[in-house]
Amino acid sequence: MPHRGELKCLADGLIDSFMSRNNDSAGYWALGLLYSHALELQKKIVTLTLLGGESTPANSLCEALGTKYGAFSWSACRVEVFHTTGSSRPT
Repeated sequence: MPHRGELKCLADGLIDSFMSRNNDSAGYWALGLLYSHALELQKKIVTLTLLGGESTPANSLCEALGTKYGAFSWSACRVEVFHTTGSSRPT
């Protein structure tokens, strides 16, 4: 299991990637699309569940981004476990 510092590094990388201008969905800035969706529904919070790809409020874009970043997080955790355990293959 990753240590606290490794999880912080993972969280920092996740948020940096998410907020990046290169984070696009169909050619548009994904964060801007989420913001527009929230404005349309008059919501102040959009929640993405990384473990299942669900979102609140429900929306296919939100769910796709939740799935994308969930996969990113799991991939980063597997790489980190591989490096810290010295195993011959990722777990």
